[in-house]
Amino acid sequence: MHFVDFRLDIEERLLKTLKIPNYKICGRQSQGDTPLRLQAKQWAHFPQHISPTTKKKHPTRECKVCRKHNKRSETTWECKQSCCITCSRVLRKVSHT
Repeated sequence: MHFVDFRLDIEERLLKTLKIPNYKICGRQSQGDTPLRLQAKQWAHFPQHISPTTKKKHPTRECKVCRKHNKRSETTWECKQSCCITCSRVLRKVSHT
């Protein structure tokens, strides 16, 4: 087991046992896409590597958050549940906003 897999396994276990607080929503909704780290409603989303295809052995895609801020960042991570592509900087919660 690689260190990254080990860390993701621990995070999954913690989030399964964590009781999520029931926050009241106030203010207006955001107009654009919100980075995954700011979406408290979707705690069950876990990043996975983009699956290889017959044409691409190591597929990469452009980070959705970086693209919004006119930065180019290729990533191998995506959320299978929401189909959102995020780079490792977003996964490590470095500010993109």
